[in-house]
Amino acid sequence: MPLDAQIIAANRTKFGVFPITDEIIAGQQATADRFFKLGLIPNAVRISDAVWTAPGN
Repeated sequence: MPLDAQIIAANRTKFGVFPITDEIIAGQQATADRFFKLGLIPNAVRISDAVWTAPGN
């Protein structure tokens, strides 16, 4: 991939550490569902099963 394209893509992305929101989980679930339907992953996954929550929350 040309370096110019990589720079443009990187400049459009927010990098950092952020709390995992319901919106982020939903977006990740949509991607996982799409990959499963396309046969790119062998089993359906539930993203919420992999989200860590602090004890007591």
